Amino acid sequence: MGKLQIALLAGTLGMAVSAKAGALSFMTLDNPDAPVFAGYGTRIFGINASGEMVGSYLNASFYTSSFTYSNGVYGGLSYPSAVETDVASINNAGQISGSYL
Repeated sequence: MGKLQIALLAGTLGMAVSAKAGALSFMTLDNPDAPVFAGYGTRIFGINASGEMVGSYLNASFYTSSFTYSNGVYGGLSYPSAVETDVASINNAGQISGSYL
């Protein structure tokens, strides 16, 4: 059976769950660059078959900042000269879709 990966939004932390042959495993992600605001923290919006994730958080200026997460490493993701960058998904080729302001 192939590996199934989905993203869940739970509270203020991004949670990722993956299933392989019926076994579930969970991990909690909390981007270290994300300040703590009530009701909004790290959120995961996409996971591909390689386990690469994309998500966002509300930064100290109250704008959305996006990031990638792969093999335990966070990477910033922002469109040049944009105030906000919002990610939506990542495909198996590592291409990311989203929008910017």
